[in-house]
Amino acid sequence: MKIEINGIDVSLLFQRARAGFLNCINLSENGYLEDELAVPIRNVELRDNDIRIILSSKTSELYQLEIGVKLIFEEKELGDYIYILDENDQAVDDKLIFYS
Repeated sequence: MKIEINGIDVSLLFQRARAGFLNCINLSENGYLEDELAVPIRNVELRDNDIRIILSSKTSELYQLEIGVKLIFEEKELGDYIYILDENDQAVDDKLIFYS
């Protein structure tokens, strides 16, 4: 198998993930997120973590990119935010995970 990645601006993908996180925490229906952490969620630092390629089992033309950032407060990892793009570069989902 050979996977080629051409023309992907990794820094832009992480910028989009950070913007997705801000959008997520600012949605009124996600107001409960403030209660999920012991620190104000707006004080959390985002650090670029990884980008994963998820291939479809049905066809090689379908895939997703999962762009992950770590949630950090005072050098402690609090969780992860994962921003998901499809093969057409469209945001299709996101995940917000808090560590216990």
